[in-house]
Amino acid sequence: MAEVLLQRWHGAALPCQRSLSGVQSTSTRGQLQVLHPGRSPVCCSGARQRRRGRESFVGQNRISQSIGGHCEWKSTSSHRGRRKDGVFARVIGPSTGVAAAAEEEAARGAAEEGEEEFEDEGEDLSDITEWQLDFCSRPIVDERGKKVWELLICDGARRFEYAQYFPNNVINSGSLRQALQDILDKFDIPKPRTIKYFRSQMQTIISRACDELNIKAVPSKRVNTLMKWLDERVETVYSKEPGYQDSATPLFMLDPPQPEPLPEDLVGERWAFVELPVAGLLEEAAAVRSRRVFGDVLSLEDNGVDLPDDALVPGLVVFTRRAPAVAARMASLELACLEVDQQRGCVILNVGVAQRWRYATYKRSKQTDQEAVAWEEAKKAAQGLHFLALQKGQDVDKVEGLWMLKDVQLPSV
Repeated sequence: MAEVLLQRWHGAALPCQRSLSGVQSTSTRGQLQVLHPGRSPVCCSGARQRRRGRESFVGQNRISQSIGGHCEWKSTSSHRGRRKDGVFARVIGPSTGVAAAAEEEAARGAAEEGEEEFEDEGEDLSDITEWQLDFCSRPIVDERGKKVWELLICDGARRFEYAQYFPNNVINSGSLRQALQDILDKFDIPKPRTIKYFRSQMQTIISRACDELNIKAVPSKRVNTLMKWLDERVETVYSKEPGYQDSATPLFMLDPPQPEPLPEDLVGERWAFVELPVAGLLEEAAAVRSRRVFGDVLSLEDNGVDLPDDALVPGLVVFTRRAPAVAARMASLELACLEVDQQRGCVILNVGVAQRWRYATYKRSKQTDQEAVAWEEAKKAAQGLHFLALQKGQDVDKVEGLWMLKDVQLPSV
C-alpha cells in the first residue's frame, strides 16, 4: 500500500473516539486531502476490471400494460442516446376498454414510426436477479378525477422494463402480488432474488407482496436507474396523458430525517478524506465483485457516470483494528451516499431509505471547513460518484470493505 503520511489536525481524539486525520496533499483542488498521485489508499490483490465500452446499440426488452388491458412483449435495439420509452398504454378510465386501448397504442405507434428502431430476437435475461420497483401515484387523474397509480419495474441496466397503471381503489399487497406473479407467468424472466424500493411509506404493501412470492424486499436508495427513469417518464409519458397535472404534489416525498448517532458496532478509530483515479477504484472493486472483500459496487454506465480512467474520485477511508467485523456488519446494510454536514461538523452516512447517521465528525476550523467543502466539490466533479473504504490501519495493505456510492437525486414524482 502507498505510504500514507498522516497529519493530526488535533492532538486529542474527538468525542466520538475517532481522531480526524488527513493525508499529505498533492492536489490542486483546495485543501482536499489525497494520496500520492496514482497510488491507492485501499490496495488489494486482483486483476484490473476495465469499464465496459460504450456500445452503439443496446438490446432491451419492454412490456406494455394497460388497466384491464393486454400485455405486449417487445424486444428492440435502439441508440443509447435515443432510448424510446416503450409502448406503454395510456390510462384506461371506467368508460373505456381494451379495444380503445389498442387503438390508442396503434395511433401512438404510428406517430413514432419515423424513429429509428431495429428489431432484435431479444437477449437472455436469466442473469437478472435484482429488480428496482416503484409503486406509487402519478401526476395523472382518471375520468373519475382520482389519482392514477403505476407499478414501474426495471433492472439496473434497463434490459427489462415494465409499467402498469392501477386505479386508486385497488392499491394493496394483493394487487401488487398478483401483478408480480403475472409478470413471472407471462414472460420469460426468472423470479428475482431481491426487489429494491425507495419509498419507505410503501414498505408494508411491497414487503407483504414479496414475502408471499418468496422474494426479498429491500428498502434502498441504490436504485438510481429507476429514479432516473421516473424523471424521464414525466416528459415522455406522464405529460402526454390527458389527465396530467403539472402542479400535482408528489406523494410520499418527505424531508430527510435528522441524523442520529452512529451505532457503536460501526464506530472506527481514525478516518481521512482521500481520492482515487477511476481506473484504480474499478481495480479495487474487482475484489468486491469476486466476493473476496465485503462491500458493494456500481456500474458506472448504468448509473450515468461517464468519466475518464484518470479522473479522481473522492472517498473516505476509515481505519480501525475491528475493520473485518465492521465491514461484515456494514455488508448487511444498504449504503446510499456520504454527505458533509458543515454546520454539525460531520460526514453523514445515508443508509436504507430513511436512516442518516453521523458517521465521521471533526472539530470545525477554517481549514477543516475548506477541506469538507472541497470534498463535496470533488464529488460534483465526479458526477456524484464517491466511495467508502475500511482498513485495519494505514500500514496494512488489505482493504476489508469497499462501497462505491453515488449521490442520490430523488425523482420529481
